[in-house]
Amino acid sequence: MPHLSFFLGEGGVGVFGIPLGVANFIVAWDPFDGGAGSGLGIVYQKVTAVSVIGGGRIRAFGPVQAAASNLDPDVLVPGKGRVLSFKVEGSTALTGFVNLTFKIFENSKLVYNAADGTGQDTLQMQLKGFITASSFSFLGTMDRTDDQDIFDSLMTDDGDLATLPFAA
Repeated sequence: MPHLSFFLGEGGVGVFGIPLGVANFIVAWDPFDGGAGSGLGIVYQKVTAVSVIGGGRIRAFGPVQAAASNLDPDVLVPGKGRVLSFKVEGSTALTGFVNLTFKIFENSKLVYNAADGTGQDTLQMQLKGFITASSFSFLGTMDRTDDQDIFDSLMTDDGDLATLPFAA
């Protein structure tokens, strides 16, 4: 079965009462169930402006099992008409568990839902780290990177946030 993992680092300040910040958002997707070290992983990254005051860094404690996919591995490459919907929500500071939504749309039609077959609309995921926001959502395309060090780090349980090779 495929697996998902992610990293989110964000920070921001208030300027004249307006929250201004930036987020570095990385998704590691293992559609072929190769695992860390397989060289088959896909990493998508997006650095984007966000409305946040404060910040922090969180990552998945380890990969979570996702629904099988028959999609081309290049599904999120910009210009292919496919859009990623990703949402993490929950009381991240208190429980360490969040609900994860990972869906892919093509021309407004749902073509992949990581929670398919679970009976739920979201996956439950344990986090490592701390962030001031209780939710983060993203809708759009992401840039693919071939950084297998990032993939391997996110597909390994309990990697250290301070030493992981996450690019800014």
